Amino acid sequence: MKRLIALLFLNMVIQTGNGQVVAIETPRGHQLYMCIDNHFKVAVENTPSKDLVLETDNGSIDREEDYPPGYYKINTKKDGKAVIYVDRKTPKGLKRIDSQIFWVKKLPCVAALGGKPGGPFSKSSICAQIAPQVYVANLNIHPDFIIEQFTVIVHCPCGQELFKRTLKNNGTFGARIDPTTNDFFTTLENGDTVLFTDFKIRNCDFGLEPQFYQPMVFTITEAEKYHKPIPGEVYELEDPVTGNVFKKTY
Repeated sequence: MKRLIALLFLNMVIQTGNGQVVAIETPRGHQLYMCIDNHFKVAVENTPSKDLVLETDNGSIDREEDYPPGYYKINTKKDGKAVIYVDRKTPKGLKRIDSQIFWVKKLPCVAALGGKPGGPFSKSSICAQIAPQVYVANLNIHPDFIIEQFTVIVHCPCGQELFKRTLKNNGTFGARIDPTTNDFFTTLENGDTVLFTDFKIRNCDFGLEPQFYQPMVFTITEAEKYHKPIPGEVYELEDPVTGNVFKKTY
């Protein structure tokens, strides 16, 4: 893993006014993303890593644990830009030897239910779901974002609203599909649409923040194949957020 990260780094080498060469290497050039650890490496000519002190005006910088000297991570708290400052320890205190500007963007997050962001969904599948989850489109990133709230709206093919309910986080792992909503899902028919919208998430230190600009829309299929569980039946279910497997009794 360490070698892979190093190979993916893009070199940004700057020669400072005093002739020292400072190299800051990141996987995506001058691009950083909010609310995740952006990994990077710093090397300064004729200066050991133990004598370097790094600071930023956006978020925090920490040394990478279990990595060789010179590896760091920055976690930014707002979009726009972030400056990384490189200081060197001297007998007279810290001396600034370089600063570089990086551009910060929000993660391109989307919501998914059962791994799908929308489209046809069998009645059996939607009735087995526990909660939507967050993933990042086109990036191999799994952010630790918590969905604090979302709204479920169901329409029949004629367009009439059949059901509407807002689900909120009552614990620590995010909002869940509650028994009332799940019970209504057992009455769905082919062609009904289930809309998941008005997401609010907790990311970084922002509290609640609207994050998903496109709702999830599912069209119910194979309603005739669904068999409602008999009271007392026990099923094993996996939580999509925590990965924990638990038993549910109907």
